[in-house]
Amino acid sequence: MILYKTFKFNDNFYLYDTYTSKIIKLYKKAYDFINSYNLQDENITTDIYCKEKLFFEKLMKEDNILKNINWRYKFPYSEDEIQYLYKNSIQNIILELTTNCNLRCKYCTFNHFYTDSPNYSDEIMDISVIKKAIDFFFNNSSNIKNKLISFFGGEPLLCFGLIKNTLKYIKEYYNDSNIRYYMTTNLTKLNDEVLKYFVDNDIHIAVSIDGPEQIHDYNRVFLDGNGTFKIVYENLMKIKTDYPQYFANNISISTVLLSNKTFEKVAEFFYNLGLEVFYADLVPGSTYPVEDYDFFLESKENTFSEQEVKTMYFDNLSNNVEIKAFRSYFKYDEAFKMKNTTDTKYCFPSGPCMPGLVRTFVGCNGDIYICEKINKNIPYFNIGNVFNGIDLRKLNKLIKMHKKIGDKCISCWAVNKCPKCWTTINYDNCELQKAKVINSLLASINVYENYRDIINQL
Repeated sequence: MILYKTFKFNDNFYLYDTYTSKIIKLYKKAYDFINSYNLQDENITTDIYCKEKLFFEKLMKEDNILKNINWRYKFPYSEDEIQYLYKNSIQNIILELTTNCNLRCKYCTFNHFYTDSPNYSDEIMDISVIKKAIDFFFNNSSNIKNKLISFFGGEPLLCFGLIKNTLKYIKEYYNDSNIRYYMTTNLTKLNDEVLKYFVDNDIHIAVSIDGPEQIHDYNRVFLDGNGTFKIVYENLMKIKTDYPQYFANNISISTVLLSNKTFEKVAEFFYNLGLEVFYADLVPGSTYPVEDYDFFLESKENTFSEQEVKTMYFDNLSNNVEIKAFRSYFKYDEAFKMKNTTDTKYCFPSGPCMPGLVRTFVGCNGDIYICEKINKNIPYFNIGNVFNGIDLRKLNKLIKMHKKIGDKCISCWAVNKCPKCWTTINYDNCELQKAKVINSLLASINVYENYRDIINQL
Protein backbone atom coordinates (compact mmCIF):
# COMPACT_ATOMS: atom_id res chain seq x y z
CA MET A 1 0.00 0.00 0.00
CA ILE A 2 1.29 3.45 -0.93
CA LEU A 3 0.49 5.99 1.79
CA TYR A 4 0.61 9.70 1.06
CA LYS A 5 -1.42 12.88 1.34
CA THR A 6 -1.72 15.74 -1.10
CA PHE A 7 -2.78 19.24 -0.11
CA LYS A 8 -2.80 22.85 -1.27
CA PHE A 9 -1.48 25.89 0.58
CA ASN A 10 -1.11 29.50 -0.59
CA ASP A 11 -1.71 28.53 -4.23
CA ASN A 12 1.03 25.89 -4.03
CA PHE A 13 0.70 22.12 -4.17
CA TYR A 14 2.36 19.51 -1.95
CA LEU A 15 2.68 15.81 -1.32
CA TYR A 16 3.47 14.32 2.08
CA ASP A 17 5.00 10.84 1.84
CA THR A 18 4.26 8.63 4.85
CA TYR A 19 7.18 6.23 4.38
CA THR A 20 9.89 8.91 4.44
CA SER A 21 7.95 11.79 6.06
CA LYS A 22 9.19 13.98 3.22
CA ILE A 23 7.17 16.90 1.90
CA ILE A 24 7.47 17.37 -1.87
CA LYS A 25 6.40 20.52 -3.68
CA LEU A 26 4.41 19.74 -6.82
CA TYR A 27 3.38 21.69 -9.85
CA LYS A 28 -0.32 21.91 -10.68
CA LYS A 29 -0.45 19.24 -13.34
CA ALA A 30 1.52 16.78 -11.19
CA TYR A 31 -0.89 17.44 -8.34
CA ASP A 32 -3.88 16.75 -10.63
CA PHE A 33 -2.23 13.61 -11.95
CA ILE A 34 -1.52 11.94 -8.61
CA ASN A 35 -5.05 12.72 -7.43
CA SER A 36 -6.52 11.17 -10.55
CA TYR A 37 -4.46 8.05 -11.30
CA ASN A 38 -2.97 5.03 -9.60
CA LEU A 39 0.81 5.27 -9.94
CA GLN A 40 1.03 1.50 -10.36
CA ASP A 41 -1.30 1.55 -13.32
CA GLU A 42 0.78 0.44 -16.31
CA ASN A 43 -1.96 1.52 -18.69
CA ILE A 44 -1.53 5.27 -18.29
CA THR A 45 -0.88 6.06 -21.90
CA THR A 46 -2.55 9.43 -22.28
CA ASP A 47 -0.20 12.05 -23.62
CA ILE A 48 -1.73 14.56 -21.21
CA TYR A 49 0.00 13.04 -18.19
CA CYS A 50 3.00 11.31 -19.75
CA LYS A 51 5.38 13.97 -18.39
CA GLU A 52 3.84 13.73 -14.93
CA LYS A 53 4.18 9.95 -14.80
CA LEU A 54 7.88 10.31 -15.59
CA PHE A 55 8.15 13.08 -12.98
CA PHE A 56 6.86 10.79 -10.23
CA GLU A 57 8.90 7.83 -11.40
CA LYS A 58 12.01 9.97 -11.03
CA LEU A 59 10.95 11.10 -7.55
CA MET A 60 10.28 7.52 -6.52
CA LYS A 61 13.75 6.51 -7.60
CA GLU A 62 15.75 9.47 -6.32
CA ASP A 63 13.83 10.34 -3.13
CA ASN A 64 12.69 6.84 -2.24
CA ILE A 65 9.09 8.04 -1.87
CA LEU A 66 5.74 6.49 -2.74
CA LYS A 67 6.91 2.96 -1.99
CA ASN A 68 4.40 0.15 -2.06
CA ILE A 69 4.70 -1.21 1.48
CA ASN A 70 2.83 -4.07 3.08
CA TRP A 71 2.34 -2.11 6.29
CA ARG A 72 1.88 -4.06 9.51
CA TYR A 73 0.94 -2.78 12.95
CA LYS A 74 3.55 -3.55 15.58
CA PHE A 75 3.77 -2.42 19.18
CA PRO A 76 7.36 -1.29 19.85
CA TYR A 77 8.03 -3.78 22.67
CA SER A 78 7.38 -7.45 23.43
CA GLU A 79 5.79 -8.55 26.71
CA ASP A 80 9.21 -9.50 28.13
CA GLU A 81 10.65 -6.14 27.12
CA ILE A 82 7.71 -4.32 28.69
CA GLN A 83 8.20 -6.19 31.96
CA TYR A 84 11.91 -5.31 31.93
CA LEU A 85 11.27 -1.63 31.18
CA TYR A 86 8.80 -1.17 34.02
CA LYS A 87 11.13 -2.92 36.44
CA ASN A 88 14.18 -0.84 35.54
CA SER A 89 13.36 2.29 33.55
CA ILE A 90 10.76 4.45 35.32
CA GLN A 91 11.96 7.95 34.41
CA ASN A 92 9.88 10.53 36.26
CA ILE A 93 7.54 10.10 39.19
CA ILE A 94 4.88 12.79 39.64
CA LEU A 95 3.38 13.06 43.10
CA GLU A 96 -0.13 14.46 43.41
CA LEU A 97 0.36 16.03 46.84
CA THR A 98 -3.21 17.32 46.97
CA THR A 99 -6.34 17.73 44.88
CA ASN A 100 -7.01 21.06 46.58
CA CYS A 101 -6.18 24.46 45.13
CA ASN A 102 -6.50 28.05 46.30
CA LEU A 103 -7.39 29.23 42.77
CA ARG A 104 -10.38 28.57 40.54
CA CYS A 105 -8.98 29.04 37.03
CA LYS A 106 -11.85 29.09 34.57
CA TYR A 107 -10.29 26.64 32.12
CA CYS A 108 -9.07 24.12 34.73
CA THR A 109 -10.41 20.59 34.27
CA PHE A 110 -10.92 20.36 38.04
CA ASN A 111 -13.71 22.91 37.99
CA HIS A 112 -17.35 21.82 38.05
CA PHE A 113 -18.00 22.62 34.40
CA TYR A 114 -16.22 19.38 33.47
CA THR A 115 -18.79 16.98 34.88
CA ASP A 116 -16.87 13.86 33.79
CA SER A 117 -13.60 14.87 35.53
CA PRO A 118 -12.51 14.84 39.19
CA ASN A 119 -13.31 18.00 41.12
CA TYR A 120 -11.38 19.89 43.78
CA SER A 121 -11.27 18.22 47.18
CA ASP A 122 -9.33 18.38 50.44
CA GLU A 123 -7.50 15.12 49.74
CA ILE A 124 -3.82 15.19 50.73
CA MET A 125 -1.19 12.53 50.11
CA ASP A 126 -0.07 10.91 53.37
CA ILE A 127 3.67 10.81 54.05
CA SER A 128 3.48 7.00 54.24
CA VAL A 129 2.19 6.96 50.66
CA ILE A 130 4.95 9.33 49.59
CA LYS A 131 7.61 7.07 51.09
CA LYS A 132 6.14 4.05 49.30
CA ALA A 133 6.07 6.03 46.06
CA ILE A 134 9.73 6.99 46.45
CA ASP A 135 10.67 3.38 47.25
CA PHE A 136 8.75 2.21 44.17
CA PHE A 137 10.54 4.78 42.02
CA PHE A 138 14.07 3.97 43.10
CA ASN A 139 13.44 0.23 42.99
CA ASN A 140 12.26 0.47 39.39
CA SER A 141 14.63 3.03 37.83
CA SER A 142 18.07 1.38 37.95
CA ASN A 143 18.66 2.13 34.25
CA ILE A 144 17.88 5.83 34.62
CA LYS A 145 20.91 7.97 35.40
CA ASN A 146 19.12 11.31 35.79
CA LYS A 147 15.97 10.74 37.81
CA LEU A 148 13.12 13.24 37.95
CA ILE A 149 10.73 13.78 40.85
CA SER A 150 7.85 16.21 40.34
CA PHE A 151 5.38 17.74 42.79
CA PHE A 152 1.89 18.25 41.42
CA GLY A 153 -1.60 19.21 42.49
CA GLY A 154 -3.97 20.89 42.91
CA GLU A 155 -1.55 23.43 44.25
CA PRO A 156 1.51 21.65 45.71
CA LEU A 157 2.60 24.66 47.79
CA LEU A 158 -0.41 24.02 50.01
CA CYS A 159 1.65 21.02 51.15
CA PHE A 160 5.08 22.56 51.60
CA GLY A 161 5.70 20.40 54.69
CA LEU A 162 5.23 17.26 52.58
CA ILE A 163 7.74 18.53 50.04
CA LYS A 164 10.34 18.99 52.78
CA ASN A 165 9.61 15.57 54.27
CA THR A 166 9.89 13.96 50.83
CA LEU A 167 13.36 15.39 50.23
CA LYS A 168 14.40 14.50 53.77
CA TYR A 169 13.39 10.87 53.19
CA ILE A 170 15.21 10.71 49.85
CA LYS A 171 18.41 12.17 51.27
CA GLU A 172 18.31 9.77 54.21
CA TYR A 173 17.65 6.54 52.29
CA TYR A 174 18.63 7.28 48.68
CA ASN A 175 21.71 9.45 48.64
CA ASP A 176 21.61 9.90 44.87
CA SER A 177 23.03 13.13 43.47
CA ASN A 178 21.47 12.56 40.05
CA ILE A 179 17.98 13.66 41.07
CA ARG A 180 16.22 16.71 39.70
CA TYR A 181 13.16 18.11 41.43
CA TYR A 182 10.35 19.86 39.59
CA MET A 183 7.14 21.55 40.63
CA THR A 184 4.26 23.21 38.83
CA THR A 185 2.75 26.02 40.91
CA ASN A 186 0.57 29.11 40.70
CA LEU A 187 3.21 30.79 42.95
CA THR A 188 0.65 32.58 45.12
CA LYS A 189 1.82 30.74 48.26
CA LEU A 190 5.51 31.58 47.94
CA ASN A 191 7.23 33.14 50.96
CA ASP A 192 10.83 33.67 52.12
CA GLU A 193 11.08 30.26 53.81
CA VAL A 194 9.73 28.39 50.78
CA LEU A 195 11.91 30.31 48.34
CA LYS A 196 15.13 29.75 50.31
CA TYR A 197 14.34 26.04 50.58
CA PHE A 198 13.79 25.77 46.83
CA VAL A 199 17.04 27.60 46.12
CA ASP A 200 19.01 25.49 48.58
CA ASN A 201 17.65 22.28 47.07
CA ASP A 202 17.84 23.37 43.43
CA ILE A 203 14.14 22.75 42.77
CA HIS A 204 12.95 23.72 39.28
CA ILE A 205 9.69 25.64 39.19
CA ALA A 206 7.19 25.86 36.36
CA VAL A 207 5.09 28.94 37.08
CA SER A 208 1.54 29.05 35.73
CA ILE A 209 1.05 32.58 34.42
CA ASP A 210 -0.78 33.63 31.28
CA GLY A 211 0.90 36.96 30.50
CA PRO A 212 0.31 40.58 31.52
CA GLU A 213 -2.33 41.45 34.12
CA GLN A 214 -5.39 41.94 31.93
CA ILE A 215 -4.79 38.68 30.07
CA HIS A 216 -3.73 36.64 33.10
CA ASP A 217 -6.62 37.74 35.31
CA TYR A 218 -9.20 36.88 32.66
CA ASN A 219 -9.00 33.22 33.75
CA ARG A 220 -6.62 32.81 36.68
CA VAL A 221 -8.59 33.93 39.73
CA PHE A 222 -8.91 33.22 43.45
CA LEU A 223 -11.97 31.53 44.94
CA ASP A 224 -13.63 34.93 45.34
CA GLY A 225 -13.14 35.71 41.64
CA ASN A 226 -10.38 38.29 42.13
CA GLY A 227 -7.37 38.18 39.83
CA THR A 228 -4.07 36.64 40.92
CA PHE A 229 -1.61 38.50 38.70
CA LYS A 230 -0.29 41.02 41.23
CA ILE A 231 0.81 38.47 43.80
CA VAL A 232 2.25 36.10 41.17
CA TYR A 233 4.19 38.92 39.53
CA GLU A 234 5.45 40.24 42.90
CA ASN A 235 6.72 36.77 43.78
CA LEU A 236 8.43 36.39 40.42
CA MET A 237 10.16 39.73 40.91
CA LYS A 238 11.20 38.68 44.42
CA ILE A 239 12.88 35.57 43.01
CA LYS A 240 14.56 37.62 40.28
CA THR A 241 15.83 40.24 42.74
CA ASP A 242 16.89 37.99 45.62
CA TYR A 243 18.21 35.03 43.61
CA PRO A 244 18.96 36.16 40.03
CA GLN A 245 20.96 33.05 39.12
CA TYR A 246 18.22 30.75 40.40
CA PHE A 247 15.66 32.81 38.48
CA ALA A 248 17.63 32.42 35.26
CA ASN A 249 18.28 28.70 35.60
CA ASN A 250 15.33 27.25 37.50
CA ILE A 251 12.22 29.22 36.54
CA SER A 252 10.16 28.42 33.45
CA ILE A 253 6.65 29.29 32.34
CA SER A 254 3.50 27.30 31.63
CA THR A 255 0.89 29.44 29.93
CA VAL A 256 -2.49 29.31 28.26
CA LEU A 257 -2.98 31.70 25.37
CA LEU A 258 -6.42 33.29 25.21
CA SER A 259 -6.08 33.33 21.42
CA ASN A 260 -3.44 33.82 18.77
CA LYS A 261 -4.25 37.53 18.89
CA THR A 262 -2.72 37.77 22.37
CA PHE A 263 0.51 36.07 21.37
CA GLU A 264 2.64 39.15 20.73
CA LYS A 265 1.63 40.82 24.01
CA VAL A 266 2.27 37.63 25.96
CA ALA A 267 5.59 36.96 24.23
CA GLU A 268 6.79 40.52 24.85
CA PHE A 269 5.81 40.22 28.52
CA PHE A 270 7.84 37.04 29.05
CA TYR A 271 10.73 38.34 26.95
CA ASN A 272 10.98 41.41 29.18
CA LEU A 273 10.99 39.13 32.21
CA GLY A 274 13.79 37.07 30.70
CA LEU A 275 11.77 33.86 30.89
CA GLU A 276 11.04 31.10 28.38
CA VAL A 277 7.77 29.29 27.92
CA PHE A 278 8.27 25.53 28.06
CA TYR A 279 4.58 24.75 27.63
CA ALA A 280 1.82 26.71 25.94
CA ASP A 281 -1.76 25.56 25.50
CA LEU A 282 -3.04 27.02 22.24
CA VAL A 283 -6.58 25.71 22.62
CA PRO A 284 -8.98 28.67 22.38
CA GLY A 285 -11.67 27.30 24.70
CA SER A 286 -10.78 29.77 27.43
CA THR A 287 -11.94 32.69 25.30
CA TYR A 288 -15.57 31.63 25.70
CA PRO A 289 -17.82 31.98 28.77
CA VAL A 290 -17.33 28.81 30.78
CA GLU A 291 -20.99 28.90 31.75
CA ASP A 292 -21.79 27.82 28.20
CA TYR A 293 -20.67 24.29 29.00
CA ASP A 294 -21.62 22.50 25.79
CA PHE A 295 -20.05 25.11 23.55
CA PHE A 296 -16.97 25.25 25.75
CA LEU A 297 -16.36 21.52 25.50
CA GLU A 298 -17.02 21.58 21.77
CA SER A 299 -14.48 24.36 21.28
CA LYS A 300 -11.88 22.31 23.16
CA GLU A 301 -12.28 19.61 20.52
CA ASN A 302 -11.79 21.92 17.56
CA THR A 303 -8.41 22.13 15.88
CA PHE A 304 -6.68 25.36 16.79
CA SER A 305 -4.61 26.82 13.96
CA GLU A 306 -1.05 27.49 15.11
CA GLN A 307 -0.06 28.83 11.72
CA GLU A 308 -0.64 32.50 12.51
CA VAL A 309 1.16 32.26 15.83
CA LYS A 310 4.21 30.60 14.31
CA THR A 311 4.26 33.04 11.43
CA MET A 312 4.22 35.94 13.90
CA TYR A 313 7.10 34.36 15.75
CA PHE A 314 9.29 34.02 12.70
CA ASP A 315 8.24 37.39 11.31
CA ASN A 316 9.62 38.91 14.48
CA LEU A 317 12.79 36.86 14.22
CA SER A 318 13.34 38.02 10.66
CA ASN A 319 12.91 41.61 11.78
CA ASN A 320 15.52 41.09 14.49
CA VAL A 321 12.88 41.39 17.19
CA GLU A 322 13.60 38.01 18.72
CA ILE A 323 10.80 36.60 20.82
CA LYS A 324 12.96 34.40 22.99
CA ALA A 325 10.10 33.64 25.34
CA PHE A 326 8.65 31.00 23.00
CA ARG A 327 11.89 29.84 21.40
CA SER A 328 12.13 26.45 23.08
CA TYR A 329 8.41 25.81 22.59
CA PHE A 330 8.65 26.31 18.84
CA LYS A 331 12.10 24.87 18.36
CA TYR A 332 11.06 21.44 19.57
CA ASP A 333 7.60 21.47 18.04
CA GLU A 334 6.91 18.31 16.05
CA ALA A 335 5.93 20.46 13.07
CA PHE A 336 9.54 21.48 12.42
CA LYS A 337 10.94 17.97 12.21
CA MET A 338 11.07 18.16 8.45
CA LYS A 339 13.80 15.54 7.99
CA ASN A 340 12.16 12.85 10.07
CA THR A 341 12.28 9.51 8.22
CA THR A 342 10.67 6.19 9.00
CA ASP A 343 12.23 3.55 6.74
CA THR A 344 10.29 0.63 8.19
CA LYS A 345 7.46 -1.60 7.07
CA TYR A 346 5.99 -1.60 10.58
CA CYS A 347 3.78 1.20 11.76
CA PHE A 348 2.90 2.53 15.18
CA PRO A 349 1.34 5.98 15.74
CA SER A 350 3.97 8.50 16.78
CA GLY A 351 1.81 10.14 19.46
CA PRO A 352 1.82 7.63 22.33
CA CYS A 353 4.71 7.35 24.77
CA MET A 354 5.01 4.26 26.94
CA PRO A 355 2.14 4.72 29.41
CA GLY A 356 3.28 5.22 32.98
CA LEU A 357 6.94 4.87 32.10
CA VAL A 358 7.93 8.38 31.02
CA ARG A 359 5.66 10.26 33.44
CA THR A 360 4.47 7.99 36.24
CA PHE A 361 1.64 9.78 38.02
CA VAL A 362 0.85 8.81 41.61
CA GLY A 363 -2.51 9.93 42.99
CA CYS A 364 -3.07 11.00 46.59
CA ASN A 365 -4.12 7.49 47.61
CA GLY A 366 -1.08 5.82 46.01
CA ASP A 367 -2.71 4.62 42.80
CA ILE A 368 -0.46 4.74 39.73
CA TYR A 369 -1.73 6.31 36.51
CA ILE A 370 -0.20 6.52 33.05
CA CYS A 371 0.47 10.29 33.34
CA GLU A 372 -0.83 13.46 34.99
CA LYS A 373 -3.01 14.46 32.02
CA ILE A 374 -5.56 11.70 32.41
CA ASN A 375 -9.00 11.62 33.98
CA LYS A 376 -8.63 9.51 37.14
CA ASN A 377 -12.31 8.57 36.95
CA ILE A 378 -11.56 6.36 33.91
CA PRO A 379 -10.56 2.91 35.30
CA TYR A 380 -8.19 1.75 32.53
CA PHE A 381 -5.77 4.63 33.19
CA ASN A 382 -5.00 3.08 36.59
CA ILE A 383 -2.12 0.62 36.10
CA GLY A 384 -1.21 -0.24 39.68
CA ASN A 385 -0.30 1.29 43.02
CA VAL A 386 2.85 2.13 44.98
CA PHE A 387 2.25 -0.71 47.45
CA ASN A 388 2.23 -3.52 44.87
CA GLY A 389 3.85 -1.86 41.86
CA ILE A 390 2.79 -1.87 38.21
CA ASP A 391 0.00 -4.32 37.47
CA LEU A 392 1.16 -5.81 34.17
CA ARG A 393 -2.30 -7.26 33.54
CA LYS A 394 -3.82 -3.78 33.62
CA LEU A 395 -0.99 -2.39 31.52
CA ASN A 396 -1.32 -5.10 28.87
CA LYS A 397 -5.09 -4.59 28.81
CA LEU A 398 -4.49 -0.93 27.99
CA ILE A 399 -1.96 -1.85 25.30
CA LYS A 400 -4.44 -4.28 23.75
CA MET A 401 -6.91 -1.39 23.51
CA HIS A 402 -4.35 0.36 21.33
CA LYS A 403 -3.87 -2.72 19.18
CA LYS A 404 -7.57 -2.61 18.34
CA ILE A 405 -7.03 0.56 16.35
CA GLY A 406 -4.02 -0.95 14.57
CA ASP A 407 -6.05 -1.98 11.53
CA LYS A 408 -6.93 1.67 10.98
CA CYS A 409 -3.35 2.79 11.50
CA ILE A 410 -1.83 0.60 8.80
CA SER A 411 -3.93 2.26 6.12
CA CYS A 412 -3.64 5.83 7.40
CA TRP A 413 -1.34 8.35 5.72
CA ALA A 414 -0.87 10.24 9.03
CA VAL A 415 0.39 7.32 11.12
CA ASN A 416 3.98 8.55 11.49
CA LYS A 417 2.96 11.98 12.74
CA CYS A 418 -0.26 11.06 14.54
CA PRO A 419 -0.55 13.02 17.83
CA LYS A 420 -3.15 10.67 19.31
CA CYS A 421 -2.08 9.68 22.81
CA TRP A 422 -3.24 7.28 25.49
CA THR A 423 -5.58 9.87 27.02
CA THR A 424 -7.89 9.47 24.01
CA ILE A 425 -7.22 5.78 23.36
CA ASN A 426 -10.90 4.82 23.60
CA TYR A 427 -12.18 7.71 21.46
CA ASP A 428 -12.65 7.40 17.73
CA ASN A 429 -11.24 10.82 16.92
CA CYS A 430 -8.99 9.91 13.99
CA GLU A 431 -10.35 12.67 11.76
CA LEU A 432 -9.42 15.22 14.42
CA GLN A 433 -5.89 13.79 14.63
CA LYS A 434 -5.53 13.93 10.83
CA ALA A 435 -6.65 17.55 10.87
CA LYS A 436 -3.97 18.31 13.46
CA VAL A 437 -1.31 16.67 11.29
CA ILE A 438 -2.42 18.69 8.27
CA ASN A 439 -2.33 21.86 10.35
CA SER A 440 1.16 20.95 11.55
CA LEU A 441 2.36 20.28 8.01
CA LEU A 442 0.95 23.57 6.74
CA ALA A 443 2.64 25.47 9.54
CA SER A 444 5.89 23.67 8.78
CA ILE A 445 5.73 24.50 5.10
CA ASN A 446 4.96 28.14 5.73
CA VAL A 447 7.84 28.55 8.16
CA TYR A 448 10.29 26.30 6.33
CA GLU A 449 9.89 28.03 2.97
CA ASN A 450 9.92 31.59 4.30
CA TYR A 451 12.37 31.37 7.21
CA ARG A 452 14.74 28.53 6.40
CA ASP A 453 17.88 30.45 7.34
CA ILE A 454 16.40 31.40 10.70
CA ILE A 455 15.40 27.82 11.47
CA ASN A 456 18.95 26.65 10.86
CA GLN A 457 20.18 29.20 13.41
CA LEU A 458 17.84 28.05 16.21
